Amino acid sequence: MSIAEKFNYNRDYLSRMFKQHTGTNLQEYIHLNKLAKAKELLTRTDQSVKDIALAIGIHDEKYFMRMFKAHEKVTPTEYRKAYYRTYLNNA
Repeated sequence: MSIAEKFNYNRDYLSRMFKQHTGTNLQEYIHLNKLAKAKELLTRTDQSVKDIALAIGIHDEKYFMRMFKAHEKVTPTEYRKAYYRTYLNNA
């Protein structure tokens, strides 16, 4: 079930209203929130990239890695290597 269906809105209408109020489209907002959670899991846990993808609701590990790299300019593994120690030092 989609968000629009859950709240009984037309999909296009909901998308336009969301963008009008937030300045970003709904799909991008959802992706950014999933990526924020993924970055937290990458720096705070030793879960595999596949398990992190599943935890944020993405069932295709390769799609997750492509999306992550498109937004962060590094792979999830590279991100973890760069920031895991930083988190431990600041915890």
